[in-house]
Amino acid sequence: NPFIGKDISATIHHILQLDGPQLAAQAGLPEAVVSLLREALQRDRQKRAANAEALSGLLPPVTGPPQASGRRLSAPRRWLLPALLLLALLSGSLWIAFPPAREMLRARNSPTTQRLPGSDIPVGDSLNGAAEVIGPLPDSSVLMSPLLATSPAKEPLQPAGADGLGPSTEKTIAQNVAALDAAPGWLMVHCLPWAEIYIGERKIDTTPLDSALRLPPGAHQLRLRHPGYPEYAEMLEVHPGARLEVRVDLDTLFGFLDCQVYPWGNVFIDGAPRGQTPLGAPLMLAPGEYALTIRNPNFPEYNETITVTRQETLAVRLNFETNR
Repeated sequence: NPFIGKDISATIHHILQLDGPQLAAQAGLPEAVVSLLREALQRDRQKRAANAEALSGLLPPVTGPPQASGRRLSAPRRWLLPALLLLALLSGSLWIAFPPAREMLRARNSPTTQRLPGSDIPVGDSLNGAAEVIGPLPDSSVLMSPLLATSPAKEPLQPAGADGLGPSTEKTIAQNVAALDAAPGWLMVHCLPWAEIYIGERKIDTTPLDSALRLPPGAHQLRLRHPGYPEYAEMLEVHPGARLEVRVDLDTLFGFLDCQVYPWGNVFIDGAPRGQTPLGAPLMLAPGEYALTIRNPNFPEYNETITVTRQETLAVRLNFETNR
């Protein structure tokens, strides 16, 4: 192409600036074609050919004009040639797109002779119909069709164990079991009014949760902590791929201790200080037994073992002056 330059700018420059003689010298075209191109590429629109018919007049005449047939083909015959061309194109496309089928067809229609090393069996026929004999065939050799000859070799069967399973099957089962054991479990916690969620000593989140917690399978200690309630603790077993839901209402899990002391006293539960009477509200305790101690420096210490019941209030009345 005489117009192609090193880049797009050079190409545009050639199109705009290349003259007729230079074009003829570069392209090596016939004089008639050069005249046609020169006429078509005139920069002056008035000098340029108006249409293709005007340009065609610059070309040399052909040996003879095409003769129009006076006989019009009927509609079915007019469609016959395009249909045959379309059928030929489809057949060629299928022939190219499916090489295995083509090879099978060739193998089926063309008799060939397979030469197996060390064989003494006639295989196939030659063109004159005589069988070709080749060397002795080992017992383990197998004659294969072209398709079978290209098929991948199968792995030999593994001997079965006592339970009827081969080593490969047992290995696959063991791998699947190991993968299942490694799969995580899911824990969803609902707590009222709210609580900080701990797994062991590690804080995980705070309720309400947007989605379930992902945990490795096994035993886990769930702890729920709220500043206004005793800590709630529970051991959970998380299974691979399973979802576990825990619902806790802190108001329903504990009992209450109401201490009324005269004139006043410091209250201790299992040795831990819990406030001085009068208390603003009953103490909330998990169900169970506790050592209650009430102290006033002006009176002897009061000690008692108490039992707290879930959702019940235990009232303790103490008058230090009467010691009861």
